[in-house]
Amino acid sequence: MSGIVVVLILVSVSFLPVGLSVLWFRRRALSIPPIFFLVFLAGGVLSLILALLLQSVIPQNGVYSKWTSLFDLFIRISASEEGARLVILFVIFHVIGVFYKRGINNHCPFGAPLPAPMGEIPKTTRYTPEKPMLFEGFAAGGGLLLGLSFAAVESAVYATANPELAVLRMISSIPLHAACGIRCGIAAFSLYSRHFWGIRHFIFAIVLHSFFNFMLPFGGLRAALGILLALSSLASSARLIGGPERSFLK
Repeated sequence: MSGIVVVLILVSVSFLPVGLSVLWFRRRALSIPPIFFLVFLAGGVLSLILALLLQSVIPQNGVYSKWTSLFDLFIRISASEEGARLVILFVIFHVIGVFYKRGINNHCPFGAPLPAPMGEIPKTTRYTPEKPMLFEGFAAGGGLLLGLSFAAVESAVYATANPELAVLRMISSIPLHAACGIRCGIAAFSLYSRHFWGIRHFIFAIVLHSFFNFMLPFGGLRAALGILLALSSLASSARLIGGPERSFLK
């Protein structure tokens, strides 16, 4: 089998969860236009590039200690990656908000009403100056797609060096990034709509990511617990992607 075919297979396996997410959206009767789908996938790539840039400028201490290890886990790795996700998602929501205000698209991509500035669910899906906010469920769903895209590209790069990682990351790192992406989506939306207490979802993502990175490399029971943490976190975070009956910023 040629090297190009192997690479294509590894890339396809890495992006499989993205396809599964589309089926999951349809199963829950949540629609997303192709343009938004592509925007969030591109955002995942951009957030990965931004995270790498942030990690390159954050100093790394060559002397090992528990404090430098904690710094690497919480700041250099987790905070940089979640921070990059938060920034890209905020920019995406801001740009989409501009389109709504110009009347280019006056319907929420998930078919849910657009929340009023203070989180009140309006009775109409049409945009008015008093109802300019995107719906939180859309933010969470966008975060999911962005997180999956981030993880898929990262997994494809790792898998080209070690193909076995493609399967391992399917049940570990990819669910972890998806869960963190959902949380960052809600946090970015909360900043966009000026509900700053929603930033707790961002803090949760950093802590979750750090604990996962702490447990997985050791192997054995600790690695198994790390995988369980990633899967359970994705399951609980996915419940935040809902219809118009949900409002997380009230």
